Amino acid sequence: MEPELGEASETSPRDDGPTRSEISQNDRKSQTVEGSVDDGLLDAAAEIGRVTGQVSRQDIENAVATGEVDRKTLEAGVNAFLGDVKARWKTVIEAYPALKGEGRDAKNPMTLWYGESHSFLEVSGILFRFPMVERTPEETGRELALLPQLNERLHVRVPKVEYDNRQAETEWYEQFIGYRTIPGHRQKRAFLKRNPGSLQMVHALGGILSELHATRLDDATRLGMEQSTPEDVYEFVNERYRMTPRVEGSFKGEAFEKTFEDFFTLALEEDDIYDFRPTVRHGAFSRHVLFDDALHPTGVVGWGNAEIGDPAEDFADVMHFVGPAVIADAFRPYQTRDAIEGLWKRTLVHWGIDQFLAAASAAKRGDEDVPDYVYINLVRDNIPRLWDQTPRAGGRSIIAKVARLKRT
Repeated sequence: MEPELGEASETSPRDDGPTRSEISQNDRKSQTVEGSVDDGLLDAAAEIGRVTGQVSRQDIENAVATGEVDRKTLEAGVNAFLGDVKARWKTVIEAYPALKGEGRDAKNPMTLWYGESHSFLEVSGILFRFPMVERTPEETGRELALLPQLNERLHVRVPKVEYDNRQAETEWYEQFIGYRTIPGHRQKRAFLKRNPGSLQMVHALGGILSELHATRLDDATRLGMEQSTPEDVYEFVNERYRMTPRVEGSFKGEAFEKTFEDFFTLALEEDDIYDFRPTVRHGAFSRHVLFDDALHPTGVVGWGNAEIGDPAEDFADVMHFVGPAVIADAFRPYQTRDAIEGLWKRTLVHWGIDQFLAAASAAKRGDEDVPDYVYINLVRDNIPRLWDQTPRAGGRSIIAKVARLKRT
């Protein structure tokens, strides 16, 4: 099973998405007993909270105990969720009547969860994606046109859309697409230490990026993808220097300011590092890679933000996922005609900017611990140390070991 196909992703650090569970409209019926909340209703609400990733069982129990939520409110929420399941499945079988029997499989009950801009209904191994915000047919069309090309280029799987309900007469919120789920699961973001298991995973991520970034630009350009040039990237970094809020009011304020200035001095004074060939990039790579239990990648989803731009942004996303200690190993299987030094330093630049933005956001919430950690432990102690330690690239990739997973 896998997460969303084209989900727009956040840049702030967080765990990316809910876990899945099996919810059937027949299995989860709300209780109508008068009085207090009974165990059946609480179980149903807690299961829905887990699926949607919006609330934990403990949160629900606390809200009930304090009187913040009563039986009527909880029951209404459960019924609304089940109504969503029913409405989406009705839309699917109206468009594809042959699928009607799939919804009666007791061994594979329906699953519904919500992303940032889409909801997802899974039925018998088929994932149907519904928009929660209006998206133009051209945007989805570019995404779907890119996927077959990626299937030819990547050794891991990407979604193969089999169901497309984007007819002109259909309301935008009913314009679903559907594809077979890809085996695997996402890994939570964690800073990894150097050990054989984690290095194998990091090598594999770099190998996938090597394949992705080698996608021919003439194909991607014809799809009408968004594009950013080296000049655009340099201006973006310069803009971040001017616009990123400084963290004020902390007892380490002076250290923060020095770290900030030192970082952007490195980022902007070596303007030759911005001489690169734009490539097709994912846009939210690491959070959309699926792994098997042995940490071999099985697929990549979430292609809605793919564009032509700086390949270092994908590596910065991996660095956000695996941490500074092992990021150099993602470059070892990477094949590129560009200067690896520039790619490496731009990766550190994009990663550092993300850390500063996270620190500014946390400071705005009144949380000083996060800015302290970001500025001092991450940026100050890592960026200068790593800046001139350009990794070796272009080595033999180990990703062929799992290529068979795509075709089985």
